[in-house]
Amino acid sequence: MSSDIKSCAEALALSAEHDAQRAAIYLKAARQLQKVGKQELAVSFLQAAVSLSREDANILNQIVVELEKQQREAAIMKQLRSPFADMPTDVLVCICEQIVPGSHSLLAASQVCRSWRRSIMQSPFLWRDLIIAPTDHNPHLKARAFVQRSAPIGLRTLDVDISADWPHLSVHPKRTSARDNGKSTLQEILHAIDGATPRGVVHNLDTFRQYSTSAWHDFDTTYIMRFLLRPYIQPRAVQIESKEWISDWLWYEVVPLLPAFNPRLSSFRIAGRSIVNWRFSPLDSPSSRTSPDTPLSARLRRLVVHDIRDVARFAQGLRCTAISCPTFGSHGESIHAYEPVPPGDVSLARAGIERLLLGWHTVSRDTDFMRLDAPPLVLPNLTSLTMSGLFWPILHISVMPALQRLTLSTPRSLLNTAGPARSTEQALLLFVRRCGRSIKVLDVSKLNLNEYQFLQHTLLPNLEEWHSRDNEHITASKYIIPFIKAKAYDATARKLKILDLGPRVQFMPDEIQWMREHVDIVLTH
Repeated sequence: MSSDIKSCAEALALSAEHDAQRAAIYLKAARQLQKVGKQELAVSFLQAAVSLSREDANILNQIVVELEKQQREAAIMKQLRSPFADMPTDVLVCICEQIVPGSHSLLAASQVCRSWRRSIMQSPFLWRDLIIAPTDHNPHLKARAFVQRSAPIGLRTLDVDISADWPHLSVHPKRTSARDNGKSTLQEILHAIDGATPRGVVHNLDTFRQYSTSAWHDFDTTYIMRFLLRPYIQPRAVQIESKEWISDWLWYEVVPLLPAFNPRLSSFRIAGRSIVNWRFSPLDSPSSRTSPDTPLSARLRRLVVHDIRDVARFAQGLRCTAISCPTFGSHGESIHAYEPVPPGDVSLARAGIERLLLGWHTVSRDTDFMRLDAPPLVLPNLTSLTMSGLFWPILHISVMPALQRLTLSTPRSLLNTAGPARSTEQALLLFVRRCGRSIKVLDVSKLNLNEYQFLQHTLLPNLEEWHSRDNEHITASKYIIPFIKAKAYDATARKLKILDLGPRVQFMPDEIQWMREHVDIVLTH
């Protein structure tokens, strides 16, 4: 009997010692909560610690003192928060709408009190701008939360920066690439948006921007294009930016066809070492009201192309729009084409895009559109064209009856290569013969050619602005003055209004004086 009593006493002593240790831990936690303004939660910890520390007078005294102090602070904080908690919801929402998108101020405001948190979380207009920064450690979880909170109106802005801060990887999270096992951070983000979007919700985005410091991989390219083909992803402007080459067949073949899936699309820009910018007329604009038989190429209004490496593939993508109708057909479409694809399953994602591209009965993607006997590439409503590099294959097959502004530039190395230079000159001459009558603005400031046979007033009768600022091969006596004189003798030709000359253009003082007498504005630098 005495041994049993002794064991019970030892057990009680050990239990009391453990309770004192737990009470000390609660006290330490309460002091940490007090530093972050969580006095109410700290009070609950201290109240639990009081019952555990009755066997240790020293710990109990510390807990009681801390409890009284925290209760006073909790009462003061409650009085301070009461005016904010009573603020009407509509006033609070109006204030929060002034917060800069992408900042952490909205999350900080939601932590002021329960009333504010409830009002902010239940206001979908406050969560429409999803901006993923390089410092976000779990960007896919952030994307899912914003999509859920912005329902039922959907997102307005989607800005994804997945660049890695390589010198400070210990500070900023590393962005995984898709080179190893097919998965990447970008795929996780897009898949999270796919999975969190409720049925019936459409993300009418003003802007979808993606930025990366590394070269694009085919895996991520596939997922981006598949994401943009979603019927509930409707961006008005798309920007894909990188510091490296952005090249893949999907960009050149799918982007021109996107207006058939997204009637709101007005701009698509990819920018790396090569730059391409498509400008479309959205269907809600008066200029885009066409019949169902009008090809997709009629939606293209402006085109900027700089230093692309696959010119033939780019021309083929434009050619697909010229023989495709805006109405998407069902031939070749699969019921699985729009299903979300988990990260890493690139073959399934690419197969879905292939099935969607086969949805038009009129598109033959196996045709060689660059051959000499191929039908012309007709862009009926294109008004502005800017191209640099070896662009002659595109001009050789193009017809642009509404073109008003033409900007062309070539690398200086073209002067030393007889074959490409001659091909470019011949393509320009044929192109101006077909489309020159509508051109009003011509910019050849950086067009490095040996001859300029296309600079004839009969080919450019309506030219009003001529820019040759940095072109040392265009001389006043050989090209400019004869062009102005010929236009003056032709009663049907328009007068040249603006002539932009630079220090590289060769002219004499009497020649510049003559040009100023016959041209409204002559700019010299």
